[in-house]
Amino acid sequence: MDDFDFIAVGYYIYKGTIDTNFKRFIQENIKGKNVGLFITLGARADSEHAAKALKDGKKLLEDGQNSVIREFISQGVISQKFIDEIRVAALKTSNKKHYKITSSREARWKEAALHPDTNDIINTKTAFRGIL
Repeated sequence: MDDFDFIAVGYYIYKGTIDTNFKRFIQENIKGKNVGLFITLGARADSEHAAKALKDGKKLLEDGQNSVIREFISQGVISQKFIDEIRVAALKTSNKKHYKITSSREARWKEAALHPDTNDIINTKTAFRGIL
């Protein structure tokens, strides 16, 4: 990584946070760089959850003395495995409110299954155009 002035990094949000392996990779390998950050998650890109996920990613990078010069959020698919885990938890847990399967949650899962789409790819390219 030492040979690069700019690095674009992206990751998906897993169970509400940065994937552990990717977090470790950033902490160990990306220091003192100009960075473009992009994330994908099952929630809508304009959601409060997405904004928090991006903020957490920026902090992680800035803690390594990196400068985040571009950022982008894209809605992505939610893995069927994760959806199945939520369904099982809804049946087993006493925390029914957190795991409740509602019609709006089902609709969000269906919407996420359509992403990333052509517009997401175009928007990602646009977000990072002109950096180099």
